[in-house]
Amino acid sequence: MCCDDRVIVSYYRWLQNGLKPEKIDVSLITHLILGFCVVQDDGSIGEGETHGERSYGAVVALKRKNPKLKVLLSVGGGGNHSGFVTMVKNDDLLNKFVESALKLIEQHSLDGLDLDWEFPSGPREKARFATLLDRLREAFDKHPMRPLLTVAVPAQSPLVNGGYDVPKIAKAVDLVLIMSYDLHMYKWYLPFTGHNAPLLPGKKEFSYFKTLNIRHSAKLWAKRGVPKNKLVIGVPTYGLTWKLLFKWWTGPWAPAIGIGPNGGYTSYPKVLNMLSTNTGRAFWDKVSHSPYVITSDKTWISYDDEDSIRAKVKFVREAQYAGIMCFSLNCDDWSGECGRENFPLHKTIHSELLLTDRL
Repeated sequence: MCCDDRVIVSYYRWLQNGLKPEKIDVSLITHLILGFCVVQDDGSIGEGETHGERSYGAVVALKRKNPKLKVLLSVGGGGNHSGFVTMVKNDDLLNKFVESALKLIEQHSLDGLDLDWEFPSGPREKARFATLLDRLREAFDKHPMRPLLTVAVPAQSPLVNGGYDVPKIAKAVDLVLIMSYDLHMYKWYLPFTGHNAPLLPGKKEFSYFKTLNIRHSAKLWAKRGVPKNKLVIGVPTYGLTWKLLFKWWTGPWAPAIGIGPNGGYTSYPKVLNMLSTNTGRAFWDKVSHSPYVITSDKTWISYDDEDSIRAKVKFVREAQYAGIMCFSLNCDDWSGECGRENFPLHKTIHSELLLTDRL
């Protein structure tokens, strides 16, 4: 794939972490996805956390800075599952959803729609989700604006197999965005640390756990039938945190007693501040190409830095996937508060992904 054809898709959540639209460096991305709208009881699309018209206008206005930028609206996101379940069961509600999507796109000069249903499951929802995408594709193709249609999908094979008719999805959408993060999270039945978005499996991982990495997820979706020029590989700018059980057992798969501060999440600038103030110490897992931080209060943090992002982008470039999806603009060091340039992770993605392919 020519470097000019590659995409850099990034999600933006309205004013989260203080990031205003005018502060976004839109030269670094090809697609901006504003999240997240919700499916309402009547099947129409509600504003959700986007704050509606105010945010739509401000984000679309960024196209003045980068006329090639594509701006999409995302429906769904974590915690917005039930609206999809009800809507896809009923043809009238499904048609209302399609009608509502086109109306929003027309009214606000958007370039398309992203669906982030987390997650369809079972034969019925699997079939009806494919039907929804087919109906959207048909309606979008008939519309003079020819809106884009993208879908955010899981990386884990049980979720893929249980909820996605991959060949039909591949035919209906323009891009498939793999959410190849949250691959290891604290759970009461799995109380161990692990990398949020490892490129490769860890040294101690076996069986199912050996599949929880970016390389496996990308190959899984390609093998199921998505062309590589539609597959976009997700990377996070946020980190996940655990509370360690022991001070002396601190690597990946160390026992943990719960999530860390701030609900188990952190941002890249917060990690950088820990390192600059010596309240945390960074380590590098050379097997999975992933950094992590251990703090003095026994907090374990999985995150991504420029080096891990560089390794992932190199993989995407050399394997000829369509590009990178980043979640999100808000959790990068967008202000440069940590003494570096602003949006350092996005700048790494941009500079590495658009390199001419090496022999």
